[in-house]
Amino acid sequence: MTATGGTGAVHTAPGHGVDDYEVGLQYNLKVDNPVGGNGVYLPTAPIFAGEHIYKANPQIIATLAENNKLWAHHPIKHSYPHCWRHKTPIIFRATPQWFINMDAKGLRQGALNAIENDISFVPDWGKNRIQAMIEGRPDWCISRQRTWGVPIPFFVHKDTNELHPRTPELIEDVAKLIEQEGIDGWYNREAKDFIGDDAEHYNAVRDTLDVWFDSGTTHYAVLREREELQDPADLYLEGSDQHRGWFQSSLLTSIAINERAPYKGLLTHGFVVDEKGRTIEKGRDLSELEARCRTETHRPVKQSKGEFQTFPEQFVFEAAQKVTGVVVKQFQALVPTKAFSKLDAKDESGVVIQTFNDQSEAIRQHREGVIRLLYVQLGDLSRQLKKQIAKPLALAYSPLGDKAQLEQMLIYATLQSIICDLPVNLKEFQNLQLEVKKSFLSHGQTTLRIFNEIYIAWQDIRRQLLMLDETIFAKNIDDIEDQLDLMHLADFVYSKPVEVWSEYPRYLKALLLRLDRLPNNLQRDNAAIAQIDPWMDKLFKHKQDARLKELYFMVEELRISLFSQPMKTKMPISATRLQKVWEKLGIS
Repeated sequence: MTATGGTGAVHTAPGHGVDDYEVGLQYNLKVDNPVGGNGVYLPTAPIFAGEHIYKANPQIIATLAENNKLWAHHPIKHSYPHCWRHKTPIIFRATPQWFINMDAKGLRQGALNAIENDISFVPDWGKNRIQAMIEGRPDWCISRQRTWGVPIPFFVHKDTNELHPRTPELIEDVAKLIEQEGIDGWYNREAKDFIGDDAEHYNAVRDTLDVWFDSGTTHYAVLREREELQDPADLYLEGSDQHRGWFQSSLLTSIAINERAPYKGLLTHGFVVDEKGRTIEKGRDLSELEARCRTETHRPVKQSKGEFQTFPEQFVFEAAQKVTGVVVKQFQALVPTKAFSKLDAKDESGVVIQTFNDQSEAIRQHREGVIRLLYVQLGDLSRQLKKQIAKPLALAYSPLGDKAQLEQMLIYATLQSIICDLPVNLKEFQNLQLEVKKSFLSHGQTTLRIFNEIYIAWQDIRRQLLMLDETIFAKNIDDIEDQLDLMHLADFVYSKPVEVWSEYPRYLKALLLRLDRLPNNLQRDNAAIAQIDPWMDKLFKHKQDARLKELYFMVEELRISLFSQPMKTKMPISATRLQKVWEKLGIS
């Protein structure tokens, strides 16, 4: 305590705090630790044995009061150390641990010499940071009391706490076992399996290694083992927190093993922060931040004055902008003032220039703007294509919208299919215009054929569904209707990219084939539904997530294989493959 802080009433518990422990060593106080690793008082503790320390606190106060040992009791609220990972209060206990001595073999000085002479730092302040940490750090405690991890395969004498005389040999034996069986090879065996009759006098240590020791030896386990890598590495890069972690543990283990640093350079990067300047960490719930991030990056940061019916001469797609003195890349896009699906034949609305921070959003918006400007220039070509819509197609589409909507969708889809390279200046746009005039009708024919295949197949499916007996086929009918709904056939051209909606015909044909076989395959069909339904639920729940594009195709491929006929693909789709892709996407 100090002369300027505290109450003046002091207790010292050498078994429950670093400062108290050091004071206890100085004055030869007994280091008594009556609390077990589970936070419960040990059987040797008087009065409160078996009680959890937090639950025992009120009882301790009551016992002091009953015995006239309590002078005053007044609860106060104050800060208290918590575990950085679990966010729970820490219990301080003095326990036996394993340490690496920083000075006995010159480990500290060797690390400081390497920092001074052998390692380059970006930025420069990284050198002072790691240097100060190593100069002031205590001995390295490498043992942890976790239930699972890389073991410390020691055997200590029950009376003297001395290591078994064959320790180096035993470490090698355990290492070979783990190579064959994994870490469970150590935990599933007893001491006698390694040291025979000596087990009567020795205990197997069940501590695990500090994870920083694990990651800190990657220079030995990875760099040395792979031919395409080299040791020492040219560069280690991580955040500034790793001066205390990976940077430091790698340096110390390499100095101990190789008497040199494991890297020639250290690069320290910054961190992503939220709007309050707080670091975004793995442990925080990021769903809200991700949603807000998408909203913010997709929103234009500014809009230039004026509206254009033709491609502007001075347009520049990629631009640089200074933000608080830092040059940041930004992207301009020609954005239509009205959605294509809302246009009518005489609409004269054009495009405006908007600036985005997000390149992919700028490209998406710019593509819509280019389609809008091309549409203005089509003239008689659009009328010629509209005339080719046959009555059966218009009739098949009619439950979803009128003929004018179908015509508009056909023109949009045709322009979408023509555009390969997006024009970002006037000359490129003029070249695209020439290409559109040459190939619009031929692309239109291809698009029209896809439209026919989709909507006429869709109409056939609807007709067959109406004819099925719901008391027999109800579950199967529901499943097929779910599939149709998920495809968004009412506006699939506007909501899906070309490569997605052009795949629709084969999926619909698979559904038709399934309907034809349905009466004779109910048992097989119901088994397939049980396998597909969970994936349908997931797709419905996250249907707005762009990352699902790959998974969507895979689910459809599995459906076709289950309900109609196996697809001839290099790697057949299975529920296991779907699950691996789902986990890889990281969608919660």
